[in-house]
This record gives sequence, C-alpha cells and structure tokens, in this order.
Amino acid sequence: PRRPWTVLSYAAMSNNLEDSGLEQMNAMEKVGSGPSMHIVRQMSRSRSESRDDRNWAGSRRFYVTKDGNPDRIVSPILANLGDIDSGRPQSLVDFCTWAIPLFPGDRTWLALENHGGGPLWGYGSDDAHGTHQTLSELGTAVKQAVEALRRQTGRPGARFDVISLHACMMGTLEVVYELRPYARVILVLVGVLLTSLAL
Repeated sequence: PRRPWTVLSYAAMSNNLEDSGLEQMNAMEKVGSGPSMHIVRQMSRSRSESRDDRNWAGSRRFYVTKDGNPDRIVSPILANLGDIDSGRPQSLVDFCTWAIPLFPGDRTWLALENHGGGPLWGYGSDDAHGTHQTLSELGTAVKQAVEALRRQTGRPGARFDVISLHACMMGTLEVVYELRPYARVILVLVGVLLTSLAL
C-alpha cells in the first residue's frame, strides 16, 4: 500500500564501514516502517570486516521494521542477492527500480551510505570488487532511478523529494550540481564523517 513517505536506503558497506552500516540498520529499526512510512534497505557486506549479526556476507534487501534489539537485525529479508558488486552504478539502479513500484510513497527519499570523495573520486567503494562510482556515474544512476519513479507515478516531472549522501566530502557544488535535476532537497556532508548518524 501507498504511504506518505518511502525511504530507499542503499548501504554499500563491503568495506571498513561495515560496522557503521550495521549500527545504522539497528538505528533505523528503532523507528521502523509504519502507517506513515516504508523503509526499504539494501545492504552489502563482506565477512572480512565484522563478525556481528551472524557474520552474513553478500547483499540483502530488507523491509525495515521496529524492534528493540540494538545488536541484531531482525527486519525481514526481502531478497538475498548473494555476492554482487555494490560499487557498480547498475546495482544502485537495480535496487531503486525494484523498490519504487513495490513500495510507493507520496514522497520518496533516497539515502546513500558509503565512502565519499567528492568530485575527484566519487562515491561508494566495494573493496571486495575494487570498484566505486565516479560522480558522473552516480548522476547517471540516480537519473535512471528517477525515470523509474516517473514511470511509477505517471508524472513526467517527478523527482526524489530528498537525496541524502551519508558519505565524506560530498558537500561540494559539483556534487549538488550533478544531482540537482533529480531531487527537491539534497543533504550532504561538507567534511569528513567521524561518527555514525541515524537516518
């Protein structure tokens, strides 16, 4: 069913941010989906960084639900994708084009979590595959995600209501310029992220 908000959380954590990704997931579970909001999350991780939460590896899609356990993910798994390259732009596109028609919202928030390096390096490293997205590739992936949103809503001018980049050094004019056609509001970090922040 349609909700007032849909949050699409793409957490490519097959790197040294894996613990942060697990903390973020548990923080989201403090709120969870409900009558006002769908929260759908794709998270990738490897076995080399953290043994928490049963040390599962690969990429999974979750429907984030509320629970009181701060140390374990209990949200239902919607898809177990196995070992995919979360640093490829197409992996982000695939997540968005899958989730948007299944979890419609009056407003849609795309939340991106990973390493960031601004316009010179880009976004989203997958250490297991040695990949990341350039800023141009990220812009193209988000454009394709917006096209899926436009198909779902039937509105040619639809765009994300919010895009947030929970990644270092993405608060530059170049990043905002690249993403500005695809969002009403863009939330970015200007400097280096030193702490884990809830969505």
